[in-house]
Amino acid sequence: LLNFISYYRETKNDISAFQFNNAYPITYISYNNLDFSTTKGLIVELNYNSENNISLSGNYTLQFADGTGSNVNSQRALIASNQPNLRSLFPLGDLDIRHQLKAIFNWEFFDGKGVGAKQKEKRKYLGPIIGKTKIFSNTNFNLVFTAISGLPYTATSQPVQLGSVDRSPIKGSPWGSRLPWQLNTNLNVQKDIPLSWQNSKGERKAAFLQAYFYVTNLFNTRIVYSVNPYTGATDDDGFLNSPKGQQALQNQLSAEAYSFYYKAAVNSPFNYQTPRMMYLGAKFYFQ
Repeated sequence: LLNFISYYRETKNDISAFQFNNAYPITYISYNNLDFSTTKGLIVELNYNSENNISLSGNYTLQFADGTGSNVNSQRALIASNQPNLRSLFPLGDLDIRHQLKAIFNWEFFDGKGVGAKQKEKRKYLGPIIGKTKIFSNTNFNLVFTAISGLPYTATSQPVQLGSVDRSPIKGSPWGSRLPWQLNTNLNVQKDIPLSWQNSKGERKAAFLQAYFYVTNLFNTRIVYSVNPYTGATDDDGFLNSPKGQQALQNQLSAEAYSFYYKAAVNSPFNYQTPRMMYLGAKFYFQ
């Protein structure tokens, strides 16, 4: 099954920092409903279901998200530099994912006794059997792969010391550079265990215990969330190799120690998304 979906969304009157010039009694900074943005895109979906309990689905999304500001304080830098209240369209730093690929592989071993049995009653168990034991009875394997093109960021032309209030000139255009692609794979394994008991009235009751094992970032890939605007790297901001950085090293009691701790601070864990995480748990379903 092949589907094509297009969409368009427009947002107006978003709140943005604004400088009220020549106001009484003085010029002041507050907020105003001025920002706007547009998001448009195309989704191509492909779904396949086989008779042996395997299903595959995938989609590709092409999206363009532009606006006059990505957050309420995005105009603060212009205001601080005594620039007029400008409104120009730029890629939105948290929404402009140009390309996104997603593939889902689902393999279910069903024998008619799991959660949602009525919806799957036509399916048969086709998994391995030892004696009379269906090893993967009511077990589901789900694998999700995503590939996302990098979000935009603003590159700079000069290195700036970490923690400094100095600003570096913009290289190119605002939000004109891109983070690297992000590749991620998640795995989810579920098994439904039927339970039954007799209450005090002699009535038979049934329920299901669904055990699950969920793994995010299955291959423990390094997913970059943020980079240094001068170098485009996560672990180097270029300051130590600059003339100011070399001078700062000479003024330290131990240049080696200063360099070590400075690089550790630059290579922040907040530059990356979380590494592999594993979750083991269970859910109860009562009928």
